[in-house]
Amino acid sequence: MIIECAHNLRGWRQMATAFAAGSLSVLSQAPFHLWPVLFFTLPLLIWLIDGAVEHHANNPRQLLKKAAALGWTFGFGYFLFGLYWIGKAFVVEAGIFLYLLPIAMILMPAGLALFYSLAIGLAALFWKSGLSRVLTLALALAITEYLRGHIFTGFPWNALGHVFAGEAGLSQLSSLFDPYALSFFCVLIFGSPAIALFKRQSEQVKNQRERTGIAIYKAPLILVCSLLVASIWGHFRLHNAINHEVPNVVLRLVQPNIKQVDKWRPGNAGPIYRTMLELSAQKTKQSPQGLNSITHLIWPESALPFFMAHSPEALKGIEILLPDQVTLITGAMRYKPSKQVDTSSQRAVYNSLFVIDGKARITRTFDKKHLVPFGEYLPFQSVLEAIGLRQIVQVRGHFETGQQPRLVRLDNAPPFAPLICYEVVFPHEIIEQGVRPEWLLNLTNDAWYGVSTGPYQHFVQSRIRAIEQGLPMVRVANTGISGVIDPYGRVQQSLPLAAKGVLDAALPRAIDKTIYARYGKWLFWLVIGGAIGAILLLQRIKP
Repeated sequence: MIIECAHNLRGWRQMATAFAAGSLSVLSQAPFHLWPVLFFTLPLLIWLIDGAVEHHANNPRQLLKKAAALGWTFGFGYFLFGLYWIGKAFVVEAGIFLYLLPIAMILMPAGLALFYSLAIGLAALFWKSGLSRVLTLALALAITEYLRGHIFTGFPWNALGHVFAGEAGLSQLSSLFDPYALSFFCVLIFGSPAIALFKRQSEQVKNQRERTGIAIYKAPLILVCSLLVASIWGHFRLHNAINHEVPNVVLRLVQPNIKQVDKWRPGNAGPIYRTMLELSAQKTKQSPQGLNSITHLIWPESALPFFMAHSPEALKGIEILLPDQVTLITGAMRYKPSKQVDTSSQRAVYNSLFVIDGKARITRTFDKKHLVPFGEYLPFQSVLEAIGLRQIVQVRGHFETGQQPRLVRLDNAPPFAPLICYEVVFPHEIIEQGVRPEWLLNLTNDAWYGVSTGPYQHFVQSRIRAIEQGLPMVRVANTGISGVIDPYGRVQQSLPLAAKGVLDAALPRAIDKTIYARYGKWLFWLVIGGAIGAILLLQRIKP
């Protein structure tokens, strides 16, 4: 009945159904992880495309328009509800940015939906019956997910392949494939019920399917069974994983839970600074001697609302706080004066990471490389500023892109790869060629998004990066979620969202390079090539 209705829907009812399917698909992502919903929403999308293909079979131009509209509507629902939390950033400085809230909440999902519009529009032009059409859709969506993660600086948030992170065994697939290849498998597997469940259109087709009997169920049955096999393999991998810790390294993660609206308010710099010192020094059940039991103290992104390196008083307080053996790793803003005369307005600002020794000396720095468009910089800045637009992060000066290698070496711990804020969402930027760290450190500030689904989605992507690389991930967030994640993506310890506190933990040891870490880029294109070959083969087989 549902299939028949999906085929016959036209006009706004057809679009409303596509929007509903996209919206419900968000439940497959964090924090809900209701991934089985895709067994309903993706076949529904396929049946809607079936109806468009049937209705416009003799008019390719109309078919392209209708299928592209279906894809855009599905994508708009998916991104609208999946990324609604971005709008919260515009409320923080409501007096400046509130007028942009409706534009941001509509335009960004609308723009991202164009990728799905492109995928489904092109897929419909090569639409055939049976397994071929599901393969075609999976191929098209995987390629456009790849494009979404790369062009215009990329934004691979909530890639379809992330749904596998919601089940422990399936999450281990990230040690084999990147999210773009996993997006292909996601659409293929969860869309497979559409292969067996169909609208019987003619006596010829009906007779053919009755002659083949159970054969039409083989492909979806195999694909669903492959999901079960993958989960069993993943659980077996986890069962045989042994946790090893780096000796003589004890981390303290500080989560101050400072609301973004309070962080830059005049007069709050002193109280925030004292809060960071008090939290850092406190005694815990794990460390009854306070910092004397710790080797590395870690603060979140832009931990202090001032330029720490240019504040001798702040550095003196840090010197008093730190025992000689403790290293402080903190997110901080730093600036480099411009050579121009008016340096107060023209200085270049960096979103940075500092390594500070027990004498409060800044021994190493790393500057964020992948800045947030419209957040930390404006594309076409001079043009957009001329019409009154500003970047959301308000600083005197403009943010610059860092140039240092993504590897920080420490005197008293293994080297790590720093990932500031949403740098962690780009799988191919985590490790630079020829240099492999022994752990990953993500400093972030998700306070912009309050208590919403955004921080949970961000945390899940940190887990995925750990599994992909076989490296432990330490994540320190201003308002949460902070935690220590082992190389298999298992959360060893964590602090919940919107909680104030500290977390003392050992540093897990890295494991050998995963298959993804060795061959990840090539495996994606191998999957794409295999899919194209399978589609060509199926389309040559006569019904």
